[in-house]
Amino acid sequence: MSRFFHWGKGDAVSSLLNIVGMAVAFAALYILLVQVHGDLSYNRGIPDAERVYRASAEFSGTYYSDICRPLGDRLIQEAPGIESGGLLFYNGAVPGFVRREGADEGPFDFRAGVLHCYVASEGILNTLGIRLLTGNWAELKGGPEAVALSESASRRLGVESGDEFEVLYDSHRRRYRVAAIFTDPRGNGDFSSLDLLSDIGSENEDRWDNWNYTYHFKLYPDTDPAEILQMAETLLEETRGTSRALSLTALPDTYYDASITLGARRGNRATTLTFIAVALLVLLTCFINSVNFFFSLVPVRMRYLNTRRIFGASRGSLVFSFVETAVLEALAAALLAAVLVRLFGRSNLDNLLSYGVAFQDHAGLAVLTLVGLLLLTAAVSVYPALYATSFAPAFAVRSGFSASSQGRRLRYALIGLQFVISLGMVICSTFIRMQRNYMMNHDMGFDRENLVILNEFPVVPDYEDVVADRLRTNPGIVGVSWAVDDLVADSRMAWTENWDDGERIGYSVYPVSWNFLRFMGIEITEGRDFMESDRQSEEMVFVFNETARQRFGLTLEKSSIRGKTVGFCRDFNFQPLSAQVEPLCFCVYGKHPWQYNNTLFVRTAAGADIGGVFEHIRSVVHELAPGVTAEDLDVRLFDDALQACYSKESHLSRLLSLASLLTIFIALMGVFGLVLLETEYRRKEIGIRRVNGASMSGILVLFNMRFVRIVLVCFVIAAPVSLFVVQRYLENFAYRIPVSGWVFVGSLAAVLALTVLVVTLRSWSVARANPVDSIRNE
Repeated sequence: MSRFFHWGKGDAVSSLLNIVGMAVAFAALYILLVQVHGDLSYNRGIPDAERVYRASAEFSGTYYSDICRPLGDRLIQEAPGIESGGLLFYNGAVPGFVRREGADEGPFDFRAGVLHCYVASEGILNTLGIRLLTGNWAELKGGPEAVALSESASRRLGVESGDEFEVLYDSHRRRYRVAAIFTDPRGNGDFSSLDLLSDIGSENEDRWDNWNYTYHFKLYPDTDPAEILQMAETLLEETRGTSRALSLTALPDTYYDASITLGARRGNRATTLTFIAVALLVLLTCFINSVNFFFSLVPVRMRYLNTRRIFGASRGSLVFSFVETAVLEALAAALLAAVLVRLFGRSNLDNLLSYGVAFQDHAGLAVLTLVGLLLLTAAVSVYPALYATSFAPAFAVRSGFSASSQGRRLRYALIGLQFVISLGMVICSTFIRMQRNYMMNHDMGFDRENLVILNEFPVVPDYEDVVADRLRTNPGIVGVSWAVDDLVADSRMAWTENWDDGERIGYSVYPVSWNFLRFMGIEITEGRDFMESDRQSEEMVFVFNETARQRFGLTLEKSSIRGKTVGFCRDFNFQPLSAQVEPLCFCVYGKHPWQYNNTLFVRTAAGADIGGVFEHIRSVVHELAPGVTAEDLDVRLFDDALQACYSKESHLSRLLSLASLLTIFIALMGVFGLVLLETEYRRKEIGIRRVNGASMSGILVLFNMRFVRIVLVCFVIAAPVSLFVVQRYLENFAYRIPVSGWVFVGSLAAVLALTVLVVTLRSWSVARANPVDSIRNE
């Protein structure tokens, strides 16, 4: 460590700046790699994941990851290429509790957090590589209270096989018995949160018209998925006399497959590639900076090297000394980067990633990143070390490569590359942020002003009127309505049906309360709106959107066979703005609902005390469901909920903005090093200019113009590349912003201003120095 700062004050300052720059770049690299590794490894931890396929079926031009049980079960039983298979679908999240030992009543004394519950068939265990540690699947058929818990969930609850525990479901306490305990699914993916399994039983096992079940099949090695699809088509033709487009997607590919509507988390391949590119660009600017700092310090280091050579040091030992120092500086930067990563993990910025950045959660990645950075640092430092030790011992520094035109071109080319990267990232991050803001402020076709929502409302059915009356006692609340889940979502329940003429239609379904459309300001274009009496209808009541009417030729007389269509409404965006408006129907179930409205929508008065409204909602819910505490209730503004739909764009924008600042910071450090070198070499020239009448401002302009020209040339290169990237990005959105020229001009102006500021501050002391002293010292 003693070699760090043994070359003088200038070397120490530059080395310290270099370490800080590397630390910032190393921290950014690790943080970005955490996200990239998580995305690329998604669903790959499942044993033989490349042989596990998820089945999907086409409805009205869109593929959904659902098929019917008879088809899935027969394929598992009869298809020779299927090794195992089973169904698995999400059934909600509930808080889990246990009671005090020996107590049958009274409050719960331990909370295990939220349990993610799934319904499954036995074959899903072998398909996903899950083992039963205790019990057997047959015990799950002993009744609805018998369930299997994951190993981690059983530890959180503190229960074993045979024990009982309870959950809070719709404000009711349900008691379950642990019939089996299974191993946690391996790796990061769709099944990481699998806590509780219950057996599907005979539910809809003979219904070919109920396509609501997600199946996974594990194929034998070398089995062609096309053979399974052909058999599925044959079964449909033989049993139903119809055909339907089906697909099988390998488990590792489901994360990036945008053609299929999944009930699971989905990634964006372009986003992952962007993170990789940004990580590499940050690393590149970091090492370019290190090389430039090295060349800026050649005059300071040459005397030390010459002295060592005169006293017999070999060139090899000097090269090793340089490389060793570079590696030690990189190691110091890595230690500082670890501190920055920990600070990042404890800040709100951690929410920008889908995965936590704690080193203990990514130990292998952290070690590989550190080793890779140290090896790369050593490799990058070899050329500068060979160059610095290539001179004869008594060589005059100022006639060397550092002052030659060849040396200057190399240094300015490296700085130029940094500016190309910085300008490109600034332009791209600005457009991504503008697109996100556009989507947040776009008129989606319904009234979203003063809107508050509460998901997963924890009160028993038949509560709507009681809750509405109690909520309206607060003068800040002017309206209340209900629906099943969020109004704007990537996917929702979908139905298909065959008309008598053989045509097949498919549409999304959104169950709501009878006053929902007028509450949201959604205009009826034909027929009527829902009425309160529709709640007592013997059949379901529908209102379709205009897209459904036009695509399927619907009328009030010719519409769905599932229920009664009473009207049509104006189109609105019920999906994020990356998608066009698709067919949708609002549905009031009538007097025989098979699911209940679980999302509360509240309209507040203009200027109402939002904090007071939130507290009032929580108090009303707690009064009706005493087992629910205020912390359990996710009351929020609608716009805050809408942001979740654009979290990827928001996170990408913020991460790119941070990366842009980092690359600019590192590039400006490189500019600082170059100006340091220029001022050292041109002190005599500047002194002569001053003696001949040059002003201090003229000297500053002289230094600045070189870097202004570099930035302008870099902008000419960065602008078309950025335009190409931005256009490809915006193509992912059905509703998008125009590509505005002012973004390019503004980015150029910002980078130019910062560059001029750094150059001026660094060259100020040389420009104002006494020219006589400069000439005499030279």
